[in-house]
Amino acid sequence: MGVLVDYLEFSINDITSLANKLSTIQNLSAQDRALLLAIFAAAAARAEVTDSANAISTLPVAQIVGSSAEAGDAGVTPATPQSLQEQLLTSYIPGNYFEG
Repeated sequence: MGVLVDYLEFSINDITSLANKLSTIQNLSAQDRALLLAIFAAAAARAEVTDSANAISTLPVAQIVGSSAEAGDAGVTPATPQSLQEQLLTSYIPGNYFEG
């Protein structure tokens, strides 16, 4: 992968595609679905429209402590589901928000 940027650019087509993929996941409990919706709502609050004519928005790129979201980044360990889970569990404090 190339140089890490500070913002992730996306369009309505990207969101529609992701929503369609997520809708095919089997065996999600009501709690799982509610948590996914809460995560998306938190992200939506941070999204900024950067090109309204072309319906392009940006979100801050997730910072993954000690690893990378993308395999192949030079000298960086790829994130694993376990490492992401640990970071999520240890970063959440009720009443606070994720500050990185």
